[in-house]
Amino acid sequence: MNKLVEILYEVLLEDKVSNLKAQFVDSKKISQQDFDRLIAADPTGIKYLIWIVSRYYNDVVKPNEANVMALMPAKKRFFEDLYKITDGLATFDRFKRKFKNQDIFKYNLEDFKKEAFEVEQNLNAAEREVGKQKSEKYPEFKIGEVDGFTVYKLPQGRLDLKPVSCDLGSGTNWCTSKANQNYYDSYVKKDPLFIFIKGNEKYQFHFKDNQFMDKQDHTMKNGELKDNFLKFLKNKEGRMSGNQSIEDFKIKDVTIGSETYPLYQVGNKLYTKIEDQVLFYDTEIGGGQGFKLQDGTTLPFKQALKHPYMDMLKYVYTTLDSKEKRKFPGIYRILLNLDLEGETLPTIPSLDISNTDISLLPDGLTVSGNVDLTNTKIIKLPKNFKVGGEFTDVNGKKTLPK
Repeated sequence: MNKLVEILYEVLLEDKVSNLKAQFVDSKKISQQDFDRLIAADPTGIKYLIWIVSRYYNDVVKPNEANVMALMPAKKRFFEDLYKITDGLATFDRFKRKFKNQDIFKYNLEDFKKEAFEVEQNLNAAEREVGKQKSEKYPEFKIGEVDGFTVYKLPQGRLDLKPVSCDLGSGTNWCTSKANQNYYDSYVKKDPLFIFIKGNEKYQFHFKDNQFMDKQDHTMKNGELKDNFLKFLKNKEGRMSGNQSIEDFKIKDVTIGSETYPLYQVGNKLYTKIEDQVLFYDTEIGGGQGFKLQDGTTLPFKQALKHPYMDMLKYVYTTLDSKEKRKFPGIYRILLNLDLEGETLPTIPSLDISNTDISLLPDGLTVSGNVDLTNTKIIKLPKNFKVGGEFTDVNGKKTLPK
């Protein structure tokens, strides 16, 4: 798909989704949560959105909307079987001529599921594989290509994408591709799933469990292909699997005070290791929110304001370009005194930096609410320091700022 086609596709998709949202969500006919799940169920990303949404409303919601006791179980049954709709539409899209009707709008939900299953059962093995190789599926989950393999990412927490996982994993022995099992949920709750597909050759990777499996669900053999897959993920996701050596990505050692810390770079992420804790800084997010622990959770605000984390955060700031620095949250720039000269500081709603290593606040700082400086290293308050609420000094005493 060339760039122009990709742009047109995205515009068309956004327009269709916007119109459907106005018709069904804004009018309160369908909840936003249900709407999102219906959109994700279209294996083509766009072709069958109108049919899926309208059929859900007309076949499930509308007949039961006056009776909540009937509506809830009807909705539950529908979403439990939603993967059948996704699978059926994938079959319909590839083998439309084998259906009695080539117009999807001539089907209701039950008739379509029944006929799609019959068509799928009647396909021979060769037809199934040829159809899959020619189809363009799930463009919203594609993150690139490597060595002829298309790479898909099913995001962490997207439990509604189980039908997509089953479809992409068809023909494999992965537990995440079994519709009657719940393993997909347990995996995707912890981390994204990455699926590599080239024709009938498939592999699946999960960072959290450090599992790279072939289609037989055996551990992928070490070699150039696996190395290229991992290199692709390093560059795309800025993450490394547990069996990769972080030393391969070391840039330099950074000396802060009397301590020396290693600095590594993978993709757009900068890594370091402090007190046996591996951290990384994501330049796409920026600031304290971008400073994360190895498991992907954000480094706690107050921990980021202690040595040596605070010093490393200051150092990382100096390595960023002007665009990346603009993503750095103002609160961290203010508290770490980064490039503030000549600036008019914004008013801060409240400020609790107790038990941190902050030793200096910038002049002209205004806090409209409470301030807590307990156990900080601040010896002298800044000029023109204004506090609108309760003030607690470094000794934990509630007093007026002087």
